[in-house]
Amino acid sequence: MDGLPESSLGPMGARNGLLVRVEDGDGAFGWGEIWCNFPPHASQSRQQLLEAVIAPELTGTRFASHEQVRPHLEERWSIMATHVGEPGPFGHCIAGLDMAVWDLAARRAGQPLAAFLAARSTDRVMVYASTPSPPKHAPELSRALVEAGHRAIKLKVGIDPRRDEEQVRGVREAIGEDVSIMIDANQRWSVDEAAESINRLAGYGLTFAEEPIAAQRPMEDWRRLSGLSNAPLAAGENICSDADYAAHLGARALSYYQPDVAKWGGIGGCYSVGRKVVEAGSTYCPHYMGTAVGLAASLHLLAAVGGGGFVELDSNQNPLRTALCDLDLTVSEGRVRVPVGDGIGVIPEPDVLRQYQVS
Repeated sequence: MDGLPESSLGPMGARNGLLVRVEDGDGAFGWGEIWCNFPPHASQSRQQLLEAVIAPELTGTRFASHEQVRPHLEERWSIMATHVGEPGPFGHCIAGLDMAVWDLAARRAGQPLAAFLAARSTDRVMVYASTPSPPKHAPELSRALVEAGHRAIKLKVGIDPRRDEEQVRGVREAIGEDVSIMIDANQRWSVDEAAESINRLAGYGLTFAEEPIAAQRPMEDWRRLSGLSNAPLAAGENICSDADYAAHLGARALSYYQPDVAKWGGIGGCYSVGRKVVEAGSTYCPHYMGTAVGLAASLHLLAAVGGGGFVELDSNQNPLRTALCDLDLTVSEGRVRVPVGDGIGVIPEPDVLRQYQVS
């Protein structure tokens, strides 16, 4: 499976994507993406949940503002999501719908999403190249990424301590001292294991250590690890409520916050969290490992929020990211251009959608 992302969670055996198009009564439309990385059939199960359960009730509902859609859906389905033990799938579908209605609203206003969100935004944002795979080839793959314009690279760790150090050391030697390295353990370690591993690897220069412990560990564990760690901590893709983000901001254990626009909150939730993160003096770094639609939205979100963070840019082959629509991902000095045009700035190509459609 060379070329597919690998982590301590296991290899990603397939590249999934689930897109949703929302249209209002006047014919205006917007596109969103629903998180479905795992299991392999996740896109089908979420599609069924969307089409059979959520969409029928949403169709024909009137809202005074696009900002009302996510709170309405979260309130409407919170009890059912708990009852059936599926808060994740419901949250993913609601996030994708929220993304689509914000795209729709920005298109109706004739503005790029970043400008629609914030009066002042930038036209280029920093990115980091994520998960060069397979890990045994990470040094040469990382060198090629730097030659292609990247200035920050994230490596997956947490499978084996010796391999982790060989990978990080090899990449540092291959790319020099001026390129940032991040590590991501995907919640693999205990607090003590995390402190030992992070501090052993910190000598190679780490911008942050992502999800070193389980996302839902008690806040005291995160505070303790922050005090023991010689590198800043990052998390957020598995923090999936306003209350949990508020708790983390209060604990001040994280330096980098990484909400995923397709996994929780959509545009409205992630923009709100991003602003609070920057106001608190921390850094907003959108997590992303999906298709071009959610990636375009993530670029706009960081451009609107600001604060010097990075958008995650998967470095592995994925036609759902590169062939689905016209999204310029040319990297120059560690930055890519925020998509131009109204809304998120991209529209999926119908022929490509049909090519990769599964039933």
